Amino acid sequence: TVPLEELASGPARDGDETRPEGGEEIERELQAGRNGRRLPLALAARAEAAWPVGTTELALRRSETGHALLVERAPRPVVTEARWSDDDAIELGGDAPPRGMPHELVVVARDHLETHVYPVRDVAPQARFVARLDPARATSLEGALPLGEGLWDVFARTDGSALVPVTLAPALCARLPLTRTVGRKAFTLEATAERRALLAAQRDLDHDEHGPYNQLRLRRDAYAARRGEPLRDMVVYTSFGGRRYSDSPRAIHEELVRREAPLEHLWVVRDGSCRVPASATVLREGSREHHEALARARFVVSNDPFPDWFERREGQVCVQTWHGTP
Repeated sequence: TVPLEELASGPARDGDETRPEGGEEIERELQAGRNGRRLPLALAARAEAAWPVGTTELALRRSETGHALLVERAPRPVVTEARWSDDDAIELGGDAPPRGMPHELVVVARDHLETHVYPVRDVAPQARFVARLDPARATSLEGALPLGEGLWDVFARTDGSALVPVTLAPALCARLPLTRTVGRKAFTLEATAERRALLAAQRDLDHDEHGPYNQLRLRRDAYAARRGEPLRDMVVYTSFGGRRYSDSPRAIHEELVRREAPLEHLWVVRDGSCRVPASATVLREGSREHHEALARARFVVSNDPFPDWFERREGQVCVQTWHGTP
């Protein structure tokens, strides 16, 4: 018998740095002792549980090595249901913590400062919630854009409080990962070792375009092999590595369109990170089409360094506008 109240931190005090807040946790390993010897206890995954104690909760959790841990943490919602909808959104349903219904889910990028907020709907009186994550159409200043390549942690927030991780129920973890490909981008809902919800987004590249090996092969088969073909009257534009439709390349493109120049306009876009007007065709950065276009375009305009594998061929005009101090 383990008295949970004795393990909890108790009421908050000024200067107290031992209380878990947000995503913080205090872990205690359970051990069995006899004749002065202690051994860790193993825990089956199905035995995991959590109980409210004061303003926190204590969870019995299995470590990565299979040992039993008692974890004190801020109360967090538990997702018990997840599915991809017909319109390519992730529909989630779960149980709210005993003290506080979350009012929004927040998806946070691990490697840069970007977040997206999704509202939560309360399913009364069962203390359950439902929410929709829309990774293929995240809100931005340019409109709806897909989440960028990388890992995105899923948190919950209740009435302005600190973010707390969203936990996945063991039965749901057994059915993960759940993957959907939308416009060449694969999105996957999966669980971390601590059963936290994680959303992984891949680049918008085809299977034979992903990875260093395929990129080297494209430089040989799609770029070098096409350099001997006649140049085409087209312009390939790049702004900030394909992440923006902006800056001097945009001004040059708009002026050429205004003059009705007899040219085909291709705009390099990395991983769906910007929108381009109807006057230009999207050229996926790193794709086969991107390599072929740089081999045959009569004009190449960029405000960044050209790719290190690109070499101007006779007859090509390369305009380097740069984007800051000359």
